Amino acid sequence: MHRREIGAFFTSPDDLTHLQQAVGLTPIYPTPFRLLSQVVYFRLMLAAFGPDPVSFHLVVLATHVANLVMIHAIARRFGITAPASILAVAFVGLFPVFYSIFASAVAINDTLALALTLASFLLLDRSKFWSAASFALALTSKESVLLLPLVLFIGMRREASGLATRLAPHLVIAAIAAVLFMVLRPLNLAPNATTYSTGLGFHVFHNAMTYLAWSVNLWDAIPDVVSSYDQHAWRVGIPVLGFLGLGAALLPQARGTVFVGLTWWLLGILPVLPLTTQTYRHYLYPALPGFALAIAGVMITAVSALTPARFRSVAIPTFAVLLALAYAIRADSLIERRMTARIPGTALAVDPVVRRSEVARLALGTLGGKIVVEDHKVAILEPAGTERVFGARSAREYQGSQHAAYDLLAVSLNQGTAVRLFYPQVDSVAFVKRWDSSRDDWTLYVAYLEGALLRMGRGEEARSHLAAWMTQNRLAPSPR
Repeated sequence: MHRREIGAFFTSPDDLTHLQQAVGLTPIYPTPFRLLSQVVYFRLMLAAFGPDPVSFHLVVLATHVANLVMIHAIARRFGITAPASILAVAFVGLFPVFYSIFASAVAINDTLALALTLASFLLLDRSKFWSAASFALALTSKESVLLLPLVLFIGMRREASGLATRLAPHLVIAAIAAVLFMVLRPLNLAPNATTYSTGLGFHVFHNAMTYLAWSVNLWDAIPDVVSSYDQHAWRVGIPVLGFLGLGAALLPQARGTVFVGLTWWLLGILPVLPLTTQTYRHYLYPALPGFALAIAGVMITAVSALTPARFRSVAIPTFAVLLALAYAIRADSLIERRMTARIPGTALAVDPVVRRSEVARLALGTLGGKIVVEDHKVAILEPAGTERVFGARSAREYQGSQHAAYDLLAVSLNQGTAVRLFYPQVDSVAFVKRWDSSRDDWTLYVAYLEGALLRMGRGEEARSHLAAWMTQNRLAPSPR
């Protein structure tokens, strides 16, 4: 089901930023946060494979698969039945909204942080040192797993004796990380208050409901098209919680699973709920396993209660397999619709993640077919009047000048530094609206269609080719 991610180009400006940092094109800020996933990892991958997106996507998916195996092992350790655990793993593994995560190189933040956290759980009985070390490394991948060790107090409550002592190093590490985060945040050495503003208010509830609505979404191909909370998501979130509550009330055997699952979900999502303007799909990654366990626990227990005892050994596995297959088919269809949905009248994808990926791939691909070693300075002309602005939520084009222009090409190429990453001979890139003799020593490329770049040359040759091309395409300015 995740075959499409493997062939995707880099989809996020963050992907390109960390690739550029890894090769020294942009500075790296001295901070322990995300050091492992955004600095060490990118440097190792570039040294081994170069800027090849396939390699990055394969590592992310391999880490995801490892997480699924560990989720099952931990769920079984918590006393959750094998069918419920396996069904939950299927839900997490096939979750369609995660397409955008696995198509992005920076997804390693989330997948690696959860992998190291889950590994620390499994190592707890064998070595307190290595368990704590694994959790510390998890926090250098993504700080959103900060509270997850607390789920062990619920999942392993039958083994409470000595658990607090064994978990003490994890709690100390978490406390140190939290204090360090608050100290470094004002210095812009941790996710800062300007970019990631936080507060307490109704948005906390709306964020939680939005994540719950996404978790059960099987009707909207791009529920996360806008990365902000949905004030109407409670209409889905509240019934979902009601379903779980009713299941726990009517099915005593499911109560433990629901309790553990919802605790896991809450501890995984709680660190990001205070964010006022960011509701990002990847924030759901460490929390979704808990929600999936709760849902699967109710479903499996209900089937078991409704099935005569002599048929349960066949009925329960059959139900789990058929439900997982049906979920996979539906999820695959949603991903296909996400990738093929286009803004009316254009070839641009509705999904901003797919859109940036396709524009960057087209621009860099067409540039690579024309660029020569002498092209040290590259200017990309986007003729005035060709700007188009689309609504993120509606995917409709805005008419008139009341909306600020959004330079999709510049954003997709990370303001041009992506060109320098893939074509090292280029030392300067500029996006311009007009062309004159002051840039005769620059190589001119013209942006055309949805990201294609056409080479015009340099100097007088460039001006001549540009004039002919603009006239041919009716882009010449009208007399005023």
